[in-house]
Amino acid sequence: TTDIADGKAYTAAAFGAPSADVAERWRDASLFAHAVTVMTHGRLTPRMGGLPIRIGVEVVGAIGASGGTGEQDVQVVKAALGMS
Repeated sequence: TTDIADGKAYTAAAFGAPSADVAERWRDASLFAHAVTVMTHGRLTPRMGGLPIRIGVEVVGAIGASGGTGEQDVQVVKAALGMS
């Protein structure tokens, strides 16, 4: 699950959006999403559980979690970032 968490974080940072948003954008292109995940060796992982970290409007990093449901992963990430 650490590799998946890293992939979710990378996805959130790369797109400047929650990894779940990327998953939703690619929902109707599941084969494409899977292909991108495989081609990047899991680096891009469009699944719920990654959030970007911003200072002002700039994305400076991201954090991801894996091991629970997508909703649980988001809760863990929000807790780590001090969000409700």
